[in-house]
Amino acid sequence: MPRIPKAPPKFKVGDLVYLAHDEWKIYGMGIVLAKHSHGDWEVFWFGDNRSDIEHSIDIMLVELPDSN
Repeated sequence: MPRIPKAPPKFKVGDLVYLAHDEWKIYGMGIVLAKHSHGDWEVFWFGDNRSDIEHSIDIMLVELPDSN
């Protein structure tokens, strides 16, 4: 049975993200700075203190715990 890829999440400037392949968040988190015309995202990575261009399938939204 063929695998159906799921759509990447919709990002917006200011979203907190991590690398999709980093299940344990070893590489840290970043913040989305801008969307480029070709569809990729510029992300500032806090651990590296630099920004990189990332494809939307390579980053995931950070889910914060409920404050209840």
